[in-house]
Amino acid sequence: GQGRGATPARPHGASARRASLTGPLPERNVRGGGVSLAKPGGEHSVRSVIERVRAVQNTFFGIRSGMHSVVRDCVASDNGTSGIFVSGGLIVGNIAIGNSSTGILALCPSNLVGNIAAENGAFNIFTSGEGCTTSNNNPIP
Repeated sequence: GQGRGATPARPHGASARRASLTGPLPERNVRGGGVSLAKPGGEHSVRSVIERVRAVQNTFFGIRSGMHSVVRDCVASDNGTSGIFVSGGLIVGNIAIGNSSTGILALCPSNLVGNIAAENGAFNIFTSGEGCTTSNNNPIP
């Protein structure tokens, strides 16, 4: 992985649960991302589960996963780019606050339910493409 982040050796169907990944501000430029369930070469993992993870003050992203994945009950705050990035999956019950770019970024098709995002640089909750469904998010994407 990058810096203090977590990247599994076999990311297909990987999971990350109940973790806290914090990169202190003085070290932000030498640390990397938080949780990245990605295959070697950077392709995002499929069918992964990330839940109850706290990703704070990482140089790049906070939490990142791929198609058919679940990101549930996580907190991503004050990260250098996006707080949570999922390229197609279920994103439920997360909080994204104060990230430099986008709080929660979802590539469609994704299902976003009950997420909260505020004070993020570019967008709070942003979906890209067709086939996303949203329910009970604040703010409404």
